[in-house]
Amino acid sequence: MSKTSYPPTEASAQFSDTPDTASSPSDASAPTADGASGSFSEYLKGKFDDNSKIKYSPGLEQICAKTHHPDVCLATISPLLKNKVDVVHVLQAAIAVTTQNVKMIISKIEKHPHVSSEVTASLKECKEHYNKALTNLQKAMKATQSKDFGSVNAMLSSVLADVSSAESKVHDLKNPTFNADNFYSLVSLTASNCLSIASLIRN
Repeated sequence: MSKTSYPPTEASAQFSDTPDTASSPSDASAPTADGASGSFSEYLKGKFDDNSKIKYSPGLEQICAKTHHPDVCLATISPLLKNKVDVVHVLQAAIAVTTQNVKMIISKIEKHPHVSSEVTASLKECKEHYNKALTNLQKAMKATQSKDFGSVNAMLSSVLADVSSAESKVHDLKNPTFNADNFYSLVSLTASNCLSIASLIRN
């Protein structure tokens, strides 16, 4: 696996054929990002290292290969999985990763100093979009536990739309006192991966 650029500029893989069926786990709770490794945290912050020598679960590699960002998928999801690797558990881990990422961005927005009314207004709108995304991520996680995967796909589509709107608002902000690079994150990549993985599960 090659080193990922910072920030990633394009999708590193396209979707391949999806499996006909996917089993839902029945003997484990949904993965969470709490207590994850340091490397996981670095990835959430957009810091990529050469992970070509890391050995991942073949099952996880197969699933992540079907996303647009397989390297991010592997590095962020692997620390959250214990022994059981199936599509539903991987999806739950992907949602947990994205949830943590969105919380980090919201925290950055809240801590940003007031520099102008324009910047403050734009960041307020961004925060609203991210809060909507956060709500839908939480609903999507609950829906995976009740096996309502039709709702999961709809909610994750909304998440991706809100994340896209928030990021566009940041990058379109032209103000000499504002550095959009400070708000770069993996959230659009991990949200995209969530939707890709969810699409592998037959409703």
